[in-house]
Amino acid sequence: MMTQLTKIPFGLHLESNELVDVDDVDKGKKCGCICPSCKSALIARKGDVNIHHFSHVKSDVIKECEYNLLFSSRVMYLKLLSNLTSLSFITPSLSIKLEGYTQSQRPLYQQNDVTYSQEIELQNIRTECEVNGRVFDCVAEVKNTSIAIQFSYKERPEIIVSENDGIAVINIDLTPIGSLIWSKEPDESYSDILMRYFVR
Repeated sequence: MMTQLTKIPFGLHLESNELVDVDDVDKGKKCGCICPSCKSALIARKGDVNIHHFSHVKSDVIKECEYNLLFSSRVMYLKLLSNLTSLSFITPSLSIKLEGYTQSQRPLYQQNDVTYSQEIELQNIRTECEVNGRVFDCVAEVKNTSIAIQFSYKERPEIIVSENDGIAVINIDLTPIGSLIWSKEPDESYSDILMRYFVR
C-alpha cells in the first residue's frame, strides 16, 4: 500500500517547464508532467476516493525514485519563493527550561525566554544561494542582515552553522506538512497550504 509520503502533489509540466499543482492539470497521463527528480512520466490521480496526487508511471521508471511529498514540497517552496521579493514571516519563540537544586538542595525550576515570536519582513529573497561556500535553500535580508532558510526532513537533516559561517539559519522542518496537505479543503491549492505553513 502506498504511504502518504510517496504521494506527490507537484510535478514538472513539460509544455511550460514549470512545477505545477496536481489540481492545475488534466487527470491521468494527459497531465503532461514528469518527475523533476528521475524524469519519468507522471500520472495525475484525480479520482473521487483518494486525495489528488501524482504517481510515477510504472513502465517508465528505470530505478527507484526518491521524489516524495517532502522533496516535492521543498522544490515547490523554492519556486514560490523565487517569485517573491519580500514576505512577512513569523519567527518562533524559544524558551529554555532550567532544572536543578539550590545550595540548600531545594528543587529549582526556571523557564527563561530566549526569543519571542515576532513578525519579520524578509526582503531581497534569493533561492539556492551560496554564502561562504555553503548553498542554502533561501537567503533573505532582515533589517540589513542576511539570514538563510533551510527546509529539512529526515533524508535532509537541518544545517548547523557556527559563528564563523557569518549567517544565521532558520531551519524549517517539513515533516508535519503531510498532515496539512492530505487534509486540504477542496477549494484550497497545495501551494496555498505550503505558504500558510511557511508564514504561520
